[in-house]
Amino acid sequence: MISIGTVLKGSELSSSVVDQTMKAVTKAFSELRGDFVFGSSPALYVVFHVPGSMGCPDWDGLREATFSQSKQLLIVQVAVPEDVARGDKVREFMIESLYGANAVAFEFFRQKNMNYPLEDAEKLVSNVEAKLFLEQDAPLNMFFVFKAPSMHRGVIGHLATDGEVYAHMDDNDERAEKCIAFLEKMNCPVFSTVDEIDAHIARLENDD
Repeated sequence: MISIGTVLKGSELSSSVVDQTMKAVTKAFSELRGDFVFGSSPALYVVFHVPGSMGCPDWDGLREATFSQSKQLLIVQVAVPEDVARGDKVREFMIESLYGANAVAFEFFRQKNMNYPLEDAEKLVSNVEAKLFLEQDAPLNMFFVFKAPSMHRGVIGHLATDGEVYAHMDDNDERAEKCIAFLEKMNCPVFSTVDEIDAHIARLENDD
């Protein structure tokens, strides 16, 4: 229900940080979108326009571009601000823009008496956000643990009895709910305490 494209306004942007980040987000969407067939129901194509030596987008924010009635496809263009393109918040900007594009698509299709699958689309963006956070900000070997009473906020590492690093995330962190939902969808264990991790390791060792 969502696809992503990019327009790089300059050859110097090829393989740059912004280009690599956008490719990672696009890849995550392809992996998590499942077997959705474009043309089978209302869908969204979000194109990010990145400023460079060949110019800048002549608009700000998001805008509706074109709509294909036969493909049931709305194209939304996103102007990437120059400070975002040169900074380290590209992924965050893309995720926020995709949530915004979903809202635009929902209203656009509603006015045409068409049902854009907003709930599924929002869940897809949330899963991509969680997947990229876990892969890039908290790369771990096996499992993830959420919420322990004396934890500091944010993600920290814990060396468990098997010598592997596990992640803690305080459940006050706004990303925790999204990450838990994604991990459960991927059939990954989610633990509440360090003791639960060690007990799980012991069971695996006994099974061997």
